[in-house]
Amino acid sequence: FDGSAHKKYPGHKYIVISRDPLERLESEFGFFGTRNIFRDVWKRKIGSNFPTSLLEYISHQATSNSICKFLLGYDLYGKDSIDEQKERQIISTFDNLEFVFGLMNEMSLSFKNVEHQCKMKFNRTLPRFRSALYKKVRDNSWQEIEDKFNEMNPHDLAIHNAIAQRFYDQTASLPKGNDFIFKGDKYDAIYQFMSGEDFRSPLEIFASDLQNSSELYNWAREQKDTIASLRDT
Repeated sequence: FDGSAHKKYPGHKYIVISRDPLERLESEFGFFGTRNIFRDVWKRKIGSNFPTSLLEYISHQATSNSICKFLLGYDLYGKDSIDEQKERQIISTFDNLEFVFGLMNEMSLSFKNVEHQCKMKFNRTLPRFRSALYKKVRDNSWQEIEDKFNEMNPHDLAIHNAIAQRFYDQTASLPKGNDFIFKGDKYDAIYQFMSGEDFRSPLEIFASDLQNSSELYNWAREQKDTIASLRDT
């Protein structure tokens, strides 16, 4: 998004799938907050301990408009800020390069769009691969969190809306039906997609650690109730 992509990657298509910005930051808070490597980055750059609540996290300037900052290559928890000019720079890149758009809350249609635009074919049944044990249940402070997020993140919201608009424009002519099925519920796998020890939490289980990965899936199915209770402890 620095204007050099067309020179570095001529003739390429770019796939961007956007998640609701508040949900994404909520997930980031839970993920980073359980890993010392990210808590240390916060301590080093911000000079204080990692926030203890989502409201505190989203109220800090360092986490504002983090989607825009990521797309522009800015450092995590850095001092860079986003303005309307940088927002326009990102959106103009969507229109100047060949992007394929998707939305996390429209994953079946997003996969169909990637198939159509990139001339690819996927299996119609796809697995769900992960579940987060650390995600806290939303309480009655959620409205305050939403209001603060909207105040702090206008440019991320604009980028998400720009992607959504282009996604629905791009998929308007796709044929109906032949949707994807996502097999399994949220407890069928627990972060077995990543195994770097620096990123591990004590509550993570990795299929790659097992000789037979089906052992993990079978165990998770059998222990759904126990796993669910751990989430809130």
